Amino acid sequence: MTGKVAVLTEDPSLVTEIENIISNSLVEVFSRTEDIKEADVVLLDADTSGINCLSRLRDKYFVIVITAEKGTRYLIESMTFGAFDCVFRPLKNSSLAQSLEKALGIRSEIKGHLIEFHGSTQGSSVTCAIVGDSPMLQEVCKLIGQVGRVDVPVLITGESGTGKELVAESVWKVSTRWEKPFVVLNCAAIPENLLEAELFGYEKGAFTGASASRTGKFEEADGGIIFLDEIGDMPLALQAKVLRELQSGTFHRLGSNKEISVDVRIITATNKDLEKMVKEGKFREDLYFRINVVRIHLPALKERKQDIPLLAECFTRRHGTQIGKEIKGATSKFENALMEYDWPGNVRELENVIRKAIAFTKTP
Repeated sequence: MTGKVAVLTEDPSLVTEIENIISNSLVEVFSRTEDIKEADVVLLDADTSGINCLSRLRDKYFVIVITAEKGTRYLIESMTFGAFDCVFRPLKNSSLAQSLEKALGIRSEIKGHLIEFHGSTQGSSVTCAIVGDSPMLQEVCKLIGQVGRVDVPVLITGESGTGKELVAESVWKVSTRWEKPFVVLNCAAIPENLLEAELFGYEKGAFTGASASRTGKFEEADGGIIFLDEIGDMPLALQAKVLRELQSGTFHRLGSNKEISVDVRIITATNKDLEKMVKEGKFREDLYFRINVVRIHLPALKERKQDIPLLAECFTRRHGTQIGKEIKGATSKFENALMEYDWPGNVRELENVIRKAIAFTKTP
């Protein structure tokens, strides 16, 4: 590992941690952004220097954000605003060495061969309702930050109850469309004969019971994001019409020949194996390629059990406050029972169990 590494911090103990990991690189320590003149990688201490300077540093250097604050806040914000990576202290247990080696390797490759893009991105801070410290969830949070501001379709996969809608909403919140509508439609919850009308709207008299004209979900989402949950349950005939809208940005209401144009970003989700459905002729291959530009896979809760205590605390605080109960903790027996269970219903099932426990909990 070779290269120049600048550390932006006011914490001497962090410098010691870094020097114990980096032995072959030239490390310089700075307390002010403007003092950094030359470096390949900047290690930014978010706890003492904040991440407001990230937008200035990222234009010149690869920036790895370091924080002792557990959770998803800095993971999403740092990746949204251009960090190379985000790692947690203590550094001896982190992936700093691997991340730094990768950054320096890429930096070495592109020196003298970098074609600069023009333009800038701006946005606001986001608090995401995704809770956990597991490596798998951290990767999900990084992906949210990376794809949020890139206006491409996103396909979210995972079992029922893993939080796919929360991820879709988080992508919307960090996107350039965050001030525009976020429209949600569950394709499995609408009868097949009504789904087309829900998506595209209809004119008065288009069918029996259509006593007035109505806009559809695509019109409601104009300028923003439409989230089609359980898209694997969408009928084949309707898939063709959705594909046409995604390709051309236009569609017709039921009972009308007037073409309507909309500017909509699409996020979809499914708990089904779309690749298998394509092979079986149950899902259109062209639509699959259209929606599967970027994929975010949510692991089952049994695959990230280390997040269960944090999730349980979060749900306890949220639902306890709603019903006026101040619950300060849980017994080890209760927590062990949560950890030993496999949670086929995933996070949704865990939340329901916590709500039930709160309902029967005796508090002053």
